[in-house]
Amino acid sequence: MITMKEKINMTLRIAGIDHEVKEVHDLARVDGATGHFDPILKEIRIDEDQHPQEKQRILLHEILEAVDREFYLKLDHNGQLSKLDAALFQIFKDNPQLLRLFLDEKNGND
Repeated sequence: MITMKEKINMTLRIAGIDHEVKEVHDLARVDGATGHFDPILKEIRIDEDQHPQEKQRILLHEILEAVDREFYLKLDHNGQLSKLDAALFQIFKDNPQLLRLFLDEKNGND
């Protein structure tokens, strides 16, 4: 299991497509953003200089951007998408048992 104190380097499957997730140096200074989803390269980049909890929120935000793109949801970035990431992030942080429920093999997850 990866903790957010470790550097993020993983592959996530979103809509049946593998997306590389990695932390990069100076993303915020170069790109002006703390996270970035590249729909062409199928890559999520997160600025490595962010606080661990902020990296978690950024990762969730970028995952939602990928979902938005892959499923053609056309969510408004600054409104709907940002509010959705804030709401889901808080739900997951306040209710860790929720994620355990999804991962519990007794609940039909193989």
